[in-house]
Amino acid sequence: MYRLILIALLALGHASAGAEEAARAPLAPALRAEIALSRPDGQPLVDPAPGAPFAVEIVLRNMAGRDAPRGLDLVAWLRRTEGGGITCTEAARAYFATERSLPIGTVPLGGSLLAVLTGEGSIALVDPNFQLATANILAAVSIPEQVDRLVPDPFLRRVLAVSRDSGTVRAVSIAGGAAEVLVADLRGLEAVYPGPDGQIWVRTRDGFGRPAEVVAPATGSAASYGGIHVAIWTGREAEVIDLRTGTSLGVSRAGIQAAIPLEAADGELSGLVALTHEGIAVHWADAPEQPVQVDLPPGFSRLDVDPSGRFAFAHGPDVGDVAIVDLARGAIVQIVVSNPPVSEIAFTSRDAFLRASDHSRVAVLSLGAIRPDQPPLIQEATLGTAAASRTAPGLLTAMEIEDRMIAVHPDSYTAYALHGSATTGKAPPMLSGAPRGALPPMFSITLRGGIPRQVVSIDRGFREVVPGRFRTVTALPDDHAYELVGSTGLGGMSFCAPIAKGRRAPPPPEGRLSLVRIEGGDHLRFADTSGQPIPFDGDVLLLALQGGWRRAIPIAAGPDGLSRETLDIPATLPLALMARSGDGRAFPILQIGARR
Repeated sequence: MYRLILIALLALGHASAGAEEAARAPLAPALRAEIALSRPDGQPLVDPAPGAPFAVEIVLRNMAGRDAPRGLDLVAWLRRTEGGGITCTEAARAYFATERSLPIGTVPLGGSLLAVLTGEGSIALVDPNFQLATANILAAVSIPEQVDRLVPDPFLRRVLAVSRDSGTVRAVSIAGGAAEVLVADLRGLEAVYPGPDGQIWVRTRDGFGRPAEVVAPATGSAASYGGIHVAIWTGREAEVIDLRTGTSLGVSRAGIQAAIPLEAADGELSGLVALTHEGIAVHWADAPEQPVQVDLPPGFSRLDVDPSGRFAFAHGPDVGDVAIVDLARGAIVQIVVSNPPVSEIAFTSRDAFLRASDHSRVAVLSLGAIRPDQPPLIQEATLGTAAASRTAPGLLTAMEIEDRMIAVHPDSYTAYALHGSATTGKAPPMLSGAPRGALPPMFSITLRGGIPRQVVSIDRGFREVVPGRFRTVTALPDDHAYELVGSTGLGGMSFCAPIAKGRRAPPPPEGRLSLVRIEGGDHLRFADTSGQPIPFDGDVLLLALQGGWRRAIPIAAGPDGLSRETLDIPATLPLALMARSGDGRAFPILQIGARR
C-alpha cells in the first residue's frame, strides 16, 4: 500500500505581532493527499499486475482545520514514467493548459467509457471524448463465443460479456480490453449480475445464485438502480436478494411479469415494485405484505423505475401507451401515447428517455415536471430514418458523470449524446397529448467495427464516498511502470505517486543479417552483434521496394549461422529482407539493390 503526502498550497502567515516568527517557521501545506492501493477484496496492494483490477483511494485532508474540504473537482490519470519527458507536476499543468486534454498512452481516471457490442460479436471500447477524432476506439476485443449481452460492472469498472449458448462469462478490462473467463460451461445461463464484493451472481433455467450454487427458483430477474439488490420472481412469488449479504425479502403475488427493487440513498432496500396482469404493486420494506395497488389497463409487460425511486414506467412492445405511476402517491399521474411504441426506457438524474422501436426518435420527459394536474414536458430528438422494428433493449445507456444519455441509431453507425435541458426547433411528435419541443443531439459519436447491437457505459472516475475521501477502480493496460497524476483544480494544486514498478522482461538480444554467395547460390548469414555465428529458426519476409511484391520463406540455420536453403531472390528488384526469429531475437532490416 502506498501512502504519500504531497504539498499542494502553502498556508498564509498570520498578520499579527508574531508574523516574523511565522515567516521563519517551515511553510505548511494547505491540503495533504494520502493515496492507497488495494485489491477488490480490500487487501492492501503494493504493485498492481497488468490487467488485474485494483482500487485507488485518495484522501484529501484540510491542514488548516478539522473539516474535510468540500466541493473539490478531483481529476487524475495514470501515465507511464519510462522514457523521460516532462515531470509529473508539468503534466498536471499541461492538462489544464490544453483544455483538459490527456496525452496518448495515459489511463484516464475520469469520465465515461462506452462498450459497444456489434452484430459480428466483437466488442469495441469507445471514448466519447474523442468524438471529433478520426478514431475513437481505445481497444477492440474478439470473443470466441457468441456474445449475447454486455453487463457493466460498476464495482470493478469492467464489462461482463455473457454468452448464453456456451454458458460463458468473460470479464473485459476497460484498460486495454484484456478478457478473462469467470464462468465456463454453465448450463442454461440467462442473466448475470455483478456483486459489490467482486463476485458475480447468475440466473439460469434452474434458478438464481452464485455460479456454483444456483438454489433460488426464478423465471425472471432485474437489478436495482444501484446494483446492490436483485429481484427474482416466478409466476406467483417475488424475492429481493441483497448481493452484499445474500439475505432476501420475499413477497407473494399472482401473475408477476416484472419486478424492480427500490434502494434508499444509503443503498439499503426500501421496497419492491412488481408489475402484474392487474397493474403495479408497491411493497415497501417496512410492510411487505401490505402492498399499495395501482390498477392499469391490460397489455403492459415491461417495467422501469427512475433512479430516485419516485416514478415507475409501465410499457410494452404490443401497446402504444406508457403509464407513469407516482410511487409516493400510489397513483397514475400520466398515460401518454407513443407512435411507434416505446421499446426501451432509460434515465439520467433529471430526465426519462424513451426510445421508439423504429430507431428514429427518442422522447425525453422531465422527471421534475411530471404532475397529475398537467401534461408532462416532452422533448424529442430525431436520430435518423426509421428502420425495422426492434423491441429488445440495449441502444440507450446513461453517462452518469456527464448526466447525458447515449442513444444509438444502428443503421448509421452513430451514437448521439443527448441532454434533456437543450430544446430548439420543431419535430414531428412521437408522444401525443403533451407540450413538446425538439431536442438536438449535443454531439454524435461514430461507432466503428460493425453494426451496433448494444451499448453500455462505464464510469471511470473517482466517487466521493465520504467528504474528502475519493475512490475508483482501474487496471493497468500493460506491464510498464506507471505513476498517478492528480489535481484538485484549485490554485495549481497537484500531486503525484508511483503506482507500478513495471514488469517488462528484458528485450531479446539483437542479431545481424547479411547476404553471402556460396557456390553460385544466395544464402543468409545470421550472427550476434559481435559477429559470431548463431543458429536461426524462423522465416524471412522479402518485400519489393517498388510495387507490391512480397514473399515469406521459411529459413533454418545451423551453428555456423548459414541458411541451409538457397534463396531465390529476384535480381531485378530492390528488396528489403526482414528476419523473424522464433525466439524473438530482433534483426535489422537488410536492403538489397537491384543487381541487373
